[in-house]
Amino acid sequence: MNFRKWHNFYDHLRIHTKERPFICPFKNQLDCNLTFTQKSNLNKHVRSHLLKQPDLKPDSEVQPACDMTNSVQASTCMDRK
Repeated sequence: MNFRKWHNFYDHLRIHTKERPFICPFKNQLDCNLTFTQKSNLNKHVRSHLLKQPDLKPDSEVQPACDMTNSVQASTCMDRK
């Protein structure tokens, strides 16, 4: 399998590792426990919340989940910061 860009490869790896590093930023306010493998899917989800409640502000303490014990996951997590 060929990937033209590295991020496509990392997106594909998440299928196998079950990593879901993108967490809904409204987890505490709305009790939303959804996580996503790709940031674009998280962004679509966030828009769904904001359409219902436009004044909603994201939780400040929600951080991307990173598994620092896995070198591939750790490097992709560090690239996001």
